[in-house]
Amino acid sequence: MLNKIYKLLIVDDSEDDRILLAMSLRRIPSCQVVASLPGGQAAIDYLSGISVYENRQRFPLPDVMLLDFRMPCVSALDVLAWLRTRAFPDLQVIVLSHSFHEQDMQMSLTLGARLCLAKREIAEDARSIASFCNDSMTQTPQYAAH
Repeated sequence: MLNKIYKLLIVDDSEDDRILLAMSLRRIPSCQVVASLPGGQAAIDYLSGISVYENRQRFPLPDVMLLDFRMPCVSALDVLAWLRTRAFPDLQVIVLSHSFHEQDMQMSLTLGARLCLAKREIAEDARSIASFCNDSMTQTPQYAAH
């Protein structure tokens, strides 16, 4: 039986965080980064398939979106609220942040995130994401501090 390869979309306003996370995830056979985007509006455009993202061969829909909580303009909560009005039943969202307040986590989970993950060391974050993809896609929403 073939192992599933999960398509991941990284959304973070920090270019360094996007690059380092993508590099770590590329070392994990079950994870394929399909795109790395600088913000919430880019994520909405990508998922909508508008503008430069029309070609689904080149820009496939992800299985999991890794969404930074604190982004300017269109935040993670804005993206999650937008997702609730659209049909992406198979999309799982992991919200990441260097620091979560309890109400931030609760609001993220209420709006549909499957996991809130406190950012720590990039390789450790990548392992937690891979573990979620491989083992936890059917579990209830949760917070993980590693």
